[in-house]
Amino acid sequence: GFGGDLDPDWEWYFSVDVNTDSGKATLDNLTLMYKGFSWSDVTVGRYKRPFYLEALTSSKWITTIERGLIYDVVRSHVSDFSVMLSKMYDFETLGTASWYVATLNEGVEDYAGGQNSTGRDQWQYWARAAWAPWNEKGNVLHFGLGLGELNPAKGSTIDITTRLGVSAAN
Repeated sequence: GFGGDLDPDWEWYFSVDVNTDSGKATLDNLTLMYKGFSWSDVTVGRYKRPFYLEALTSSKWITTIERGLIYDVVRSHVSDFSVMLSKMYDFETLGTASWYVATLNEGVEDYAGGQNSTGRDQWQYWARAAWAPWNEKGNVLHFGLGLGELNPAKGSTIDITTRLGVSAAN
């Protein structure tokens, strides 16, 4: 992926996920962020919901092979379309704090049996606040509280499976 600044107030990011087994590439992230408001940044596009730190951290940066069980319960799919308001604050010696609220459309096709009689996609609503009293390059102590609403179509099921946080290798 790659991204950049269009000017001081606009930022963009684009990434593609390439499946090495099938050789197919799919759009992973495509976002546009406006940072010109003092009270909030506005992000629109296709991205993972930032509900918890592990979902936003690539496995190459996790020091052990385990992820918390919440990773399997609250899956962090890439949305079909999302709108998010967010802001991060740097309190220097007290650390950093952040918040966000978002509405995401993951689409009915993301859940088994998710096609309802109207054929409309399902919307989700998420909020999160976090504080990192220790946040320096390579090290972070992070506390977060999130609230979300999964809203699958009537009659659909969500299968929650776990590998107990361990990714298997071929």
